[in-house]
Amino acid sequence: MTETYHLLKKSKSIEDAETFLKTHGLALHLTPFGGCTHDFSQSPCLKHLQCWNGCSHLHRTNTPGETERLVEQLEFAKKNLNKMRKVNHDNKSKWEKDILNKINNIKKAINLSPTKNSIQIFPKGIEMTKPNYKTRKESL
Repeated sequence: MTETYHLLKKSKSIEDAETFLKTHGLALHLTPFGGCTHDFSQSPCLKHLQCWNGCSHLHRTNTPGETERLVEQLEFAKKNLNKMRKVNHDNKSKWEKDILNKINNIKKAINLSPTKNSIQIFPKGIEMTKPNYKTRKESL
């Protein structure tokens, strides 16, 4: 968010940068696994809270217990994968691929080193909410 703020300030105007900050700086929703910057005032979560499928809004926040909850989530996903493999022997179901993807993404989040600032887990992930400065302006 800091990078975007400074980029807007430099390329657009201080007013655009401040608008961005007021709109999105106050829109950090803490989850057990980090923070979400999706603007729920614009729309509900279009990923249906499937943060681990590469959502660009998910951040590590360095809140107490966050890493432990991520490790717990990883173990839960591995346990579910093992259960699924016992039932589904072809090992190529879309559900298995989905869980494997989530396991890899959770591992990525665990391996990030949180600092005082939040860290975007999937910077090249899917952006669900388009900030106001990226939307097309329409006239009536």
